[in-house]
Amino acid sequence: MNKNSNSVRQKKSLIIDLLKEIKGYNFRIRAICVNKLLITSNELKNKQNSFYNYMIKEVLAKTDSLTNATVKLDGHSGREYKKSAKTYFCREINSKANKIKKLKFVDSKTDNLIQLADVVAGSILRSCDASKTDSKKYLSIIQKRVEDIWTFK
Repeated sequence: MNKNSNSVRQKKSLIIDLLKEIKGYNFRIRAICVNKLLITSNELKNKQNSFYNYMIKEVLAKTDSLTNATVKLDGHSGREYKKSAKTYFCREINSKANKIKKLKFVDSKTDNLIQLADVVAGSILRSCDASKTDSKKYLSIIQKRVEDIWTFK
């Protein structure tokens, strides 16, 4: 057995342990799965920020129980993007109801909630890949926390 396969196995084991640990906490998972090959809009195909903004908007807009929430996003982009994203989300999501009270951009390297969201997103992504032998394993651990996962068409 080589060093790489041990490392992968250890990483998978760590993720499984983390998911088992968090499944008892009170949180909900709502997500959207997107096959980027099916995207027809040039804007969404060619502009990463537009793609992410649109998909985040779709999830937040479809979350009826969301009110006066503080939303944290990975602050990977510059100040101009953050300003336009805040305007976009407030316009698109808060136009019908006050779903977002505060929108914060945080550093994913230092924010535990963003790191946890990345692990959950990775579990969902893996569950959509039938070629993976363990495709359902990760998501099944936290299934009781899943409120909605839909496929973008």
